[in-house]
Amino acid sequence: MPADSRILEILRQVGAAEPASIKLTKILQSPEQDFFAFSLAAGKSKELSRILDQLARSSVNVRFFNSHLGSKDQVRIQLCIDADSHMDAIRFFQAEENAGNLESLHHRLGVRILSLYPFSGEAKVAERLLSMLRFQNIKILGLNCATSVISCVIPTCDCELATASLRRTFIFP
Repeated sequence: MPADSRILEILRQVGAAEPASIKLTKILQSPEQDFFAFSLAAGKSKELSRILDQLARSSVNVRFFNSHLGSKDQVRIQLCIDADSHMDAIRFFQAEENAGNLESLHHRLGVRILSLYPFSGEAKVAERLLSMLRFQNIKILGLNCATSVISCVIPTCDCELATASLRRTFIFP
């Protein structure tokens, strides 16, 4: 089978009108969050542990965390914090000792984390989640996968539509 045929088959499945059923045990939605994204320059990756430690000491609760290596060996960070402590986080990120280490700091108010828990290792949950959100024109700000949960960060204004769509897209025991 040529490689192109496999790609076409995947695209057919993603766009299928009646895709196969996938079971979830539950969907959880976080309280209101603030989203922060920033980069640490190459050679500054040790700053990440200091930043997380200082946020914790400031009683800023980090509910979502994602990091990956970007271009030019930058470390790109995404995190969500409880909305009620966003002023503490903003003051922290704007402090002189922190601002000099951060590149391209982005802050967004009013997001929520949706966490999906697949049923006994169900496959293709992320594929179905991302397809459904794309079809609903819901912007995904962050995504994190672990062994038993897939979490995505979306704007609060899209949460009701996303949750209703997820309940139609997946099966719950």
